[in-house]
Amino acid sequence: MSYKKVNKILLCLSILLIASCLSFYVYKYVNIQSPEFDNLISARIIGANESDIFVEMTWAVKNPSRLYYMIDDTDIYFYEFGEPIARIFFEERISVNPFSSTNVRTIATINRYNFERLMYNFIAEYSFNIIGTARARVLFFPKTIRINQFIPINIKAMVNDFLQESFRNAITVERLHVRGTQLEFSLGFLNRTGLNLEISEFSGEVEINRTVSSSRSVFEPVVFDSNNPRLLTWLRFNFVNQAVFVGQPLRYVVSGMFIIRLWDGEYRIPVELVGEL
Repeated sequence: MSYKKVNKILLCLSILLIASCLSFYVYKYVNIQSPEFDNLISARIIGANESDIFVEMTWAVKNPSRLYYMIDDTDIYFYEFGEPIARIFFEERISVNPFSSTNVRTIATINRYNFERLMYNFIAEYSFNIIGTARARVLFFPKTIRINQFIPINIKAMVNDFLQESFRNAITVERLHVRGTQLEFSLGFLNRTGLNLEISEFSGEVEINRTVSSSRSVFEPVVFDSNNPRLLTWLRFNFVNQAVFVGQPLRYVVSGMFIIRLWDGEYRIPVELVGEL
């Protein structure tokens, strides 16, 4: 066989291979499917203002198209009864893997009135309808794809985690008073949530010098609004038939739970205060 025939055969095979690859990509491009939000890895409230609640979510996203593509220029919302209640912002650019789940981080700006209404109705988990469009890029070719999927989120657990995180290291002992069988703490609370709430009760105990302990406590509730992010109150422990000795160093450990009332619901935040007098 001459070299010319061999070259022609190789050229034909090369053209056939290129044509097959292009046909494959054209077929996949035409049949690109929307990404599927398969699993919620994490969801947390990162802040609030007078009009919105800001939620950071990380999703495991699957690509049913079996074709690697990039997503940018998204225009996606949470809908309820046909009305948008939240704008969802994706990372600037997302690489969606066709063979394994891709972790995608998003920020949702949820209308505060709608979010509070869900909480007042004692809804613990809610399926948000995510609807919108995104631009998928295959090589240099863009294509607009539509996204329409229901996504369940445990909003009560998310609020509870937000409160615990917000009040972590935000409770301080300002002063300590000893009166016979009573030990009273003057406590400072810093409300970093941006929400109007009440810290209504305390359930726990105090331990003095690792030996003397009491769980008989009285707590003065404190109510926050947007104009008072920092307030003082007191927590008093009563020791039955046992005085707290002032003449020796007092090392205390206060441990327990504060109960927060918010949107007609109750949430518990753990606390441990350690110090000495």
